[in-house]
Amino acid sequence: MGTVRRLSSQASIRHCVDCINSVQALVANSFTLTHMKIVFLIYLNNGVTRSELAEETGLAQSTVNRYVQDLTTMSWTRGAKESRPAGHDLITEKADEHNLRVKHIYLNDRGRELIKAVVHNMQGIVEENERENI
Repeated sequence: MGTVRRLSSQASIRHCVDCINSVQALVANSFTLTHMKIVFLIYLNNGVTRSELAEETGLAQSTVNRYVQDLTTMSWTRGAKESRPAGHDLITEKADEHNLRVKHIYLNDRGRELIKAVVHNMQGIVEENERENI
């Protein structure tokens, strides 16, 4: 029989919890992993369009539209009988200079703060894991 490998240390677990807490401090409980994926894609591709996000994620355009809407300050559905909660306020959209139908998406200050918090906490997890595996 092989030996049982210890999965993670208390310090690594603490860093994971800190990472989750830092995200929750900035966004509501409705924030999902797909929201985070889109935020990271916007961070890596400043000025990306909704169409480009749909292509990159493999999600339908309508699904990307809903996620982008959730990430702005206003989250509402045209014609909906019930109002939706306010958006996460992590991104801004700016119309293209040459085609006003196209909007480019950028992280706002809150979005950049979220990325920094997640990266900082993930770096702590990586460093702790490297120390344990030496």
